[in-house]
Amino acid sequence: MVLQLLETQRLAIGSRMTRTERDLRRQAVIVGLTWTATRAFMVWDWWGSSQYIGSDVSYYFTQLGNPDATALVEYPTPILWLMRLIYFITQGSFDGFFNVVVTVMVLLDALVTAMLFWRASTLAAGNWVVFLALLGPIMWFRIDLIPAAAVTLGLLWLATRPRLGGALLAVGAATKIWPALLILPALGRSAQARRRGIGFGVAGASLALLSLVFNGWARSVSPITWQDRRGLQIESLSATWAMIRHANTGAVRVEYTAYHAYQVVGAGVSSAETVANWLMAGVILYAIAVAVLLALVPAVQDGGQAGDRPGLAFAIVLAAAATIAAMIAANKTFSPQYLIWLAGPLGLMVAGAQTRPQRRWAITTAVLGCIIAGLTQLLFPLNYSGLIANPGDPAITALLVTRNLLMAVLTLGLMVWAARNAWHVATLRR
Repeated sequence: MVLQLLETQRLAIGSRMTRTERDLRRQAVIVGLTWTATRAFMVWDWWGSSQYIGSDVSYYFTQLGNPDATALVEYPTPILWLMRLIYFITQGSFDGFFNVVVTVMVLLDALVTAMLFWRASTLAAGNWVVFLALLGPIMWFRIDLIPAAAVTLGLLWLATRPRLGGALLAVGAATKIWPALLILPALGRSAQARRRGIGFGVAGASLALLSLVFNGWARSVSPITWQDRRGLQIESLSATWAMIRHANTGAVRVEYTAYHAYQVVGAGVSSAETVANWLMAGVILYAIAVAVLLALVPAVQDGGQAGDRPGLAFAIVLAAAATIAAMIAANKTFSPQYLIWLAGPLGLMVAGAQTRPQRRWAITTAVLGCIIAGLTQLLFPLNYSGLIANPGDPAITALLVTRNLLMAVLTLGLMVWAARNAWHVATLRR
């Protein structure tokens, strides 16, 4: 009788395992088909209505004819190295260069999708797929997918493979500067935190040293000086009021600048730019404050090792998402591809939520992020002419205002949630 009961239990467990495996395969097929269908639609969308967004790849190719000191100075040197490698592989053929750049981006997109599915959750992978589909094909022609992928994979592995996670955040910082802030909440008292810091420090210092040796100081810091000299770009949140005036009064004009972007010019614009600079400083202080809170979280002993406290992994991802959203919202430039940076962290929040309120808020922010991504594609490239005309189209400007208001809501919501959660984790009794 006992043996019969044990056999029955074994068969039941085996059945559950089979169903679990079957569900996993089914979910993998669904994610794979969704990725394929959405990317095919994006190709059709690009081919039919927005081929001109591929001009960025043409710009990269043209710039490679210059010496390193003047080529792609707005991008960190690792991006220059990558583009030169592709140029060398394709033997200076523009068609070959274009195809390889786009192929690298498509493969990187597929890699992140697969890693989120296997290492995080189906919902995390689904959010990445849908978010980028709503943002549109621009991700294949801009380099922001590279730091976004590095940050997403870095956050994915911060808890389980801390040195690799820290190193990937350093790669993100080396290719876009701003991800350097994301290592701050990942530091702390535990052995994992120290490993994250070591991974970030070794990888970051190595890339910085290589940049200094091969490209010099001026070229290494040129992306920072380039960004500092830029004006108020038309899609930024700080330019929202100026764009309303641009559409309704004509007191503000839109002009194309040497920084390859459209910016607002006219009365009151300098004040708005000052506000953007102060907001950016505030974001840095916010990131430091949240990082200090999480650094105070005591470690727990796990097999003689000082390990991360339960809930800390989610707090780190939440703090990263809040910092990224705040960086985008506060920046005086808001190029549409910047939103790629949010796709991974928002999905990881859904995967890492452990309580019902966390899951509810994580899903809400993910859905809001997808809405913002869809509105952004409607603005660029589909209706951009309505923003850059003088005066602007009131209907398209209203769309911009709506997108920016939603972005402000998302940012403030994430910042408040991240700060409260960091305080809760830091002050929670053992």
